[in-house]
Amino acid sequence: MSIIKTINCRLMQINHRCNKDEYFALQSKIEYYLNAVDKSQAEYKLLMMRLLEIKSSNDFYNVKLPTVEKSQERNQSAICSLSPKHCEDNFESLDYKSQNLKYRLQDSFQKFLTVNELFKDISKLHKENNDKEYFLKTNFDSEDNLICVYLPEFKNSSSISTIYLSYGLCRNHHNRSYMDVTYYSDGRMEIDELNSYVERKRHGAFMLQCLLEMVPRFNEDIEKKNQQKYLNLGRIYSSWDEFKSSINYENPIKYIHGKIKPNRNLTREDLVRFYGRNGFIQNGRLYREVY
Repeated sequence: MSIIKTINCRLMQINHRCNKDEYFALQSKIEYYLNAVDKSQAEYKLLMMRLLEIKSSNDFYNVKLPTVEKSQERNQSAICSLSPKHCEDNFESLDYKSQNLKYRLQDSFQKFLTVNELFKDISKLHKENNDKEYFLKTNFDSEDNLICVYLPEFKNSSSISTIYLSYGLCRNHHNRSYMDVTYYSDGRMEIDELNSYVERKRHGAFMLQCLLEMVPRFNEDIEKKNQQKYLNLGRIYSSWDEFKSSINYENPIKYIHGKIKPNRNLTREDLVRFYGRNGFIQNGRLYREVY
């Protein structure tokens, strides 16, 4: 250290303007934050890749969330490299960098917390529905937060099946995102209610997308049920064609329809645009052919 710098530093210490001790603490924080942010972002990316492959609630239980190690303080006996002439400005710049990294790390922690809350919510839904599980799929919303669609069971004709969307731990049923659908044996499926508690983040769009993915499986189950009926009632009908024309035959789902229901936050025009973007509007009505 030069004599001039030594003198200037000493004067700053006398005037209580030296940031040497705080400088080393900041350097230690910045080094920790940099390493922790890099590590948490890498682990979060790997975690998201794994979560997108989840096909059942059991897969959730096999996922372990990573933890970030606590800060390791640096040795504060190192030589201060701040220039006395710009000491305070440089220190403020370092402090700003430290705060910025701290916020980024807190954001990473919040993302892991949100994933953990989603795990808890799926587990809660699973228990509430007696561990039934027909369909489960994960995705990201428009803000890159993890969401999950879950259907406990596909219910019989004229009974409501509820499709849930989880975006975190739901502590109040009024905050639950869901879609009620009803299958009718004449070959139609009706959307009775679509409630997306968190709006304009593609939660409703993901529920509609999943519904379209479920329909082929619904139809496979309907066909299996018809075949079992035919075996049980074979003595009544002379042929499969005769059975298909009877009231006991359940038609596969051919189209999805429903009523457009505005609310306090969304007008009819908003909903028409929403359903239209997702291919569910025909001639101004909520309608989509699927078969």
